[in-house]
Order: sequence, then structure tokens, then C-alpha cells
Amino acid sequence: MNQSIIDPWSSKTIENYEETINKFGINRFKDIIDQVPEPHPLMKRGIISGHRDFAKIAKAMRNNDEFAMMTGLMPSGEFHIGHKMVADQISLLSKSRCRSLRLRR
Repeated sequence: MNQSIIDPWSSKTIENYEETINKFGINRFKDIIDQVPEPHPLMKRGIISGHRDFAKIAKAMRNNDEFAMMTGLMPSGEFHIGHKMVADQISLLSKSRCRSLRLRR
């Protein structure tokens, strides 16, 4: 059996997405997309396809409850185009009652 390794320092081809999704406890966005107020276009298109506990965030957004977002954005140094998807998500969530917490090394 070919074992998938996912880490920030390398890239391996994932041949069995279902196995990887199950291994990491990822849920599919398509199952909750109708619960997310104004979902990001990449969520709607299925490009952002998985989440862990985003249903709780969607509920907070719908109920106008405060929630916190924590990110380790910029772990590879200066901000670059590869960070755009994360930045878009931060922007989307910031329109709700989200308090943004950013970790720096």
C-alpha cells in the first residue's frame, strides 16, 4: 500500500482522495454549503472542498454570533500569491462577527 504523506515541505501525488479525507476527518463543504451565508465562490465551485467543524462557523455566521479565526498565515516568509486563498477566506469571515487572531513565529 502506497502511504500518502502530507506535510508543508514536500508534495506527493494523492491517488485515493477518499482515504485521505477519511484519514484526516475532513467533511465535504458540499454537505453544508447551503448553510454558509454568502459562501466564497471557490466553495461554491468545489475548489475548497473540505472542512473540519466549519458547520459551527456557519451557524455562528447565520446567528450573527461572535467567533474567532486563528491562522498561521505566512509560515513561508513574505506574503505571496500562494497565500491568496487563505487571505480570501479571512476576508470572507471578517465580514461576519469574526475576531481574527494571527500567529507569528
